[in-house]
Amino acid sequence: MDELPLIIQSLIDSEVDDMILDLVYEIHSSIKGFPQEQFAINKTISIDKQTCICPSCGQTNLIATRFAYHLAKCLGKK
Repeated sequence: MDELPLIIQSLIDSEVDDMILDLVYEIHSSIKGFPQEQFAINKTISIDKQTCICPSCGQTNLIATRFAYHLAKCLGKK
């Protein structure tokens, strides 16, 4: 039971850090003149639909989820 206060404190610290960081970004973007919406993450694009180009062999339309496997194979690593 000695761990419970530490876990609770860790969660509180994490939430406070997140709130402070959000406030800092909001203030920074208002000073720079950029609306906060420009920095929002687009959650509608699935990683399955993103493609990459291999810098080694130049193959295009590599699915992003398979890119690391292709690159390792392309560079001769197994």
